[in-house]
Amino acid sequence: MMITEEYQTTKELNDGRPAGEDSVLVSMNLLQSELPSQFTLGVKLTVAGVEQPFHFDVPVEINAEPVVIEKPKMPDTLAQRGFVVDKVVVTPVTTQVFFHLRPKTEDTANTFVHPDDFDMSATRDEQGRVYQILGGQGDQVTELGSKQYYIFEPVSPEAKALKLTYNVAGGPDGKPYSIEMEVPLPDRQR
Repeated sequence: MMITEEYQTTKELNDGRPAGEDSVLVSMNLLQSELPSQFTLGVKLTVAGVEQPFHFDVPVEINAEPVVIEKPKMPDTLAQRGFVVDKVVVTPVTTQVFFHLRPKTEDTANTFVHPDDFDMSATRDEQGRVYQILGGQGDQVTELGSKQYYIFEPVSPEAKALKLTYNVAGGPDGKPYSIEMEVPLPDRQR
């Protein structure tokens, strides 16, 4: 896929993956700048058994503002493991959780987790509706820590809270456990 607009050079996006039986999710969150409110999305579709790829130019107009919850209140148990939730972004098509792991140099109690020692397989709302993970990415651990994000299915407009569950590989007794964080959501019904 390619995005073309006047002030930005063409960018090729190869981050497509199955997102259901009849759909593919292509994330555009790794762009170096914000998307304009209108642009043309060029789609190049390669089909097995067909020699030439199909090309489409799709006009796109962004017509919904995301809900951005900056630095939501975190439980102490999550912070003690080195997590910092930076923001939660709710849009009509995805729910994104951005966080980072603090650097090991700040781990005076030896309690921080390594990026390989946890996961967020799903999240849910206060009514118990489960939102499956669609993807995510994380940076390599450096002396500055590690930035991470996960993308989930869109949250129901009726949801009043999002419950994030971090599954941690081992606690003080060595057994896996979960830490839950609740993020209140503003009214998004129209």
